[in-house]
Amino acid sequence: MNEQFRSKLRAAISWFFIIGTVVFLQTPQYQASRKPVPDSGPDLQLQLVGKYIVGTRQFLGSGPELRARMDRMVRDLQKNQSTRKQLLTVPILAEVSGREAALIELRRLAANPVDASVAREIALFLQLYQDGEASPNLQQRLFMKRYGWIGQLALSQNMPGSDAARKEVLQSAFVTTILLGLVLIGIMAALAAGFVLLAVTIVLRAKGHLRSHLSMPEKPGVSLLQAFAIYLTGYVALPTLSAWLFPKFRMMGSLLALLAVVTAILWPRFSGSDWQNYRTAIGWHRGKGILREVGAGILGYIAGLPLMLGAGVLVMMISRYAGKMPTHPMIQEIGRGPIYLLIWSALACIWAPLVEETLFRGTLFGYLRRYIPWAASGILTAILFAIVHPQGWIGVPLLAAIGFNLSAIREWRGSIIASMSAHALNNGSALFLLILALN
Repeated sequence: MNEQFRSKLRAAISWFFIIGTVVFLQTPQYQASRKPVPDSGPDLQLQLVGKYIVGTRQFLGSGPELRARMDRMVRDLQKNQSTRKQLLTVPILAEVSGREAALIELRRLAANPVDASVAREIALFLQLYQDGEASPNLQQRLFMKRYGWIGQLALSQNMPGSDAARKEVLQSAFVTTILLGLVLIGIMAALAAGFVLLAVTIVLRAKGHLRSHLSMPEKPGVSLLQAFAIYLTGYVALPTLSAWLFPKFRMMGSLLALLAVVTAILWPRFSGSDWQNYRTAIGWHRGKGILREVGAGILGYIAGLPLMLGAGVLVMMISRYAGKMPTHPMIQEIGRGPIYLLIWSALACIWAPLVEETLFRGTLFGYLRRYIPWAASGILTAILFAIVHPQGWIGVPLLAAIGFNLSAIREWRGSIIASMSAHALNNGSALFLLILALN
């Protein structure tokens, strides 16, 4: 058996595990395992939108035209939502359209509750809005606070603006609205800069002034693909199988995932590749200097914003048709307390950029780039990148656009530092919006 045949066989086995894992991701059993556990706690996405609506009403007043527009926003917010999420829009509706509108909505929900737990929650809200904010007992008030800012909004309804509790709730909404306005201005400025940078990139590329700094030594070869197969199978499939087989040992899945990451990163070295060549192949080098690569990553991310905007619009259209929005487990987890916020911040802004860039844009893109053009390599890498994320198929266009942009940055700079910086910027921006909902 010659070396060329062995290399093709190893590649075929690697693709078998990669494709098998992708198929496994689509099975109903896996999809069920990724569904968040139902919880009556705060919904951060809803909370952020609610703060914006209430804060805008404070900022612009309560004229009939604005009230009608805000009412439409609340009604749109209720569409295609679960009964519990529709229930959580009631305090927002009460602020915009009044107590009677809230009661009408609560009676509608009470006529067809999905289960006994939701029925009890609807009854509590009905009591609150029928009998006033003083009617709940201490235990009920503590339960309402599980809803976060929305629960506090409900408990402070009809209180005078001078009341400390009411003032705190409205001030939180007002501050969030101002910050969201500033964020929106920043996003618009970044988008404008992105269109300019994208146009400049296209012109420079067409004239041959923008060259790739990607360097691919002869070795390592197929071991790069093997490394990615180990990562994908071990990080995604094995923890789920472990949870099914050993439900009492929850830490086993995390340990298997961590072991898979370490093994995947070190695999080309285990396979005999020279350390210097391996670092070059996956982009683990300083490039033109760390600060310069970080800056290039930021510029590259901004230049990719128009592509992400188009993908985001497509996701919104799909979401309207499908009746749900793509979500990430982080959205609910960070609302559980400061420790969870710290953990998820580290995972999103440090762990994910380091590991995912090394494995997706390092090993997988590095392997594919030897055989097919960079754009095709980037598309294939981006699709796999999107599929393995927990947002579901609705989020695939946006995640794929982000992944393709990161591949383009890797092709341009060669060093993985640039795409890591762009990845961290993307995740950090999303995390910042979620933190706004918590305050």
